[in-house]
Amino acid sequence: MFKNGEGPSLKEDFKNRFRNVSRIMDCVGCDKCRLWGKLQTAGYGTALKILFEFDNNNADVPDLKRTELVALFNLYARLSSSMEALRKFRGMIEADESHGAESIRERAKKEHAEGRPPGPSDGKAAGTVAKENHDEYTWDEEDIPPSTQPTKRPRTTGEMLNSELQLIAKVTKLVLTSWISFPKILYRIAVLELERLWQFYIGMPVTPRTWRFERPSLDEL
Repeated sequence: MFKNGEGPSLKEDFKNRFRNVSRIMDCVGCDKCRLWGKLQTAGYGTALKILFEFDNNNADVPDLKRTELVALFNLYARLSSSMEALRKFRGMIEADESHGAESIRERAKKEHAEGRPPGPSDGKAAGTVAKENHDEYTWDEEDIPPSTQPTKRPRTTGEMLNSELQLIAKVTKLVLTSWISFPKILYRIAVLELERLWQFYIGMPVTPRTWRFERPSLDEL
């Protein structure tokens, strides 16, 4: 089973670390992740029994059952995929670190290639000089532009009455729309709360509440 004969030492090392295969995922804090891990390790015990119990130096090929063969190949496939995922993960980390180092070097080259760019103090000094020049200039009456804002004329009684009628119409429309849409909103709230209660009951992630009580905004008028 082992080309280098490390079967007994691996067996003792595994026994010293874990009492059984299902204890491998006990260090995981999330219950769902722990359950998923236990399902993934299903068959590990049978495969490890084949690897550890049979004599490594025995020339006779042991007679294995179908379930034992399936467990052995599943163990090999899972460990191979785990090692491949670990290799890709390390490659992603190394690429990210190298990209970060290159960006830092490029930024340093841009800053020191042609000297430092003008800082905020330079712009502040230029603004101060412009302000001083502006204060030193004496404005004549001809330089002051004439006011282009039109003068407000007083509102007539008809315009005031029309404005009040429009405001009353908006308020009436808002009240009627709110009363008409209230049953529909109440039905949606009830459905959402029942769905959240069912998700909590079966242990699924509960959908966050999307409604809340608010005072009506007077700006809508």
